[in-house]
Amino acid sequence: MLGLPRGEVFLVPWTSEWEKEFISEKERIQNKIGVYAVEIHHIGSTAVEHLSSKPIIDIAIELDQFTDGEECISALESMGYTSHGTNILPDRYYFTKGEPRTHQIHMYQHGNNNLLGVWFFS
Repeated sequence: MLGLPRGEVFLVPWTSEWEKEFISEKERIQNKIGVYAVEIHHIGSTAVEHLSSKPIIDIAIELDQFTDGEECISALESMGYTSHGTNILPDRYYFTKGEPRTHQIHMYQHGNNNLLGVWFFS
């Protein structure tokens, strides 16, 4: 299962389909904004084998320069993402995809020390 309807919170058992979905989405993202992406990571609980999770694929995209994020907005929107700008979460661009929400992107500058608490598993 993938997707969390607005206003609902629930956990589902881990599935290997989440990793497959991340890999597929990573390829699509690389095709659109690869020139700006230093690295693309599968993060959060769906990246941890056998851990129940909210069924949303969390993706971290490292940028060479934070301002490169502006260059990525329209390309990600063409993939069905909604940009929520940089005011929701500090030092990052935030995007969501779908209703129910299936993916979230956290895009930030490579080496940002304020994001050390983000889980990286790719």
